[in-house]
This record gives sequence, C-alpha cells and structure tokens, in this order.
Amino acid sequence: MRSSGSFPSEDLGHLLARYPKIDSFAWVQEEPRNMGARKFVLPKLRHLVAYKIPMGDISRPERSRPAEGYPLAHHAEQARIVHEALTR
Repeated sequence: MRSSGSFPSEDLGHLLARYPKIDSFAWVQEEPRNMGARKFVLPKLRHLVAYKIPMGDISRPERSRPAEGYPLAHHAEQARIVHEALTR
C-alpha cells in the first residue's frame, strides 16, 4: 500500500474485487461515531463499494468524550462492537 498519506482507493478497490459476492459492508471503529476516521473514510468507501450493497458502521454511540468512564462499561461496549462486527 501507499504510504504517501493519500487514501488508498486503488489498493482497496483491488481488495474488494476479490469478494464479488459481498452483500453488506461496514466500517468498524472503537471510537465514538462522531470521532475517529469514520467521517473521512465512509464517503470514500461508498465510492468503492457498489451502491446496491448496504453500507454502515459499527462504533460506539456519539459522545462528547472518547472514554466510557467506567472500565466495565468500556469492556461491555467493546464486546458489543466486536460481536456485531463478526456477526453482522
């Protein structure tokens, strides 16, 4: 992959072409929905994934801060994100 700092559209396009039977696509991130790379990446991915394929995201709910605040809440939310990413 390129390391120039630009979005690797061509590389991702080749990777996605290896999965012609894909029926859904999701961006997964640990950060809350309003933080992280989501807002930058999702529009760029939408141009690479056929428009007939549903595309979404799996992340923490929008928050004013990145942390859950309590370790147990963090672990529960982390488990939800991983479970949803692997079963969606």
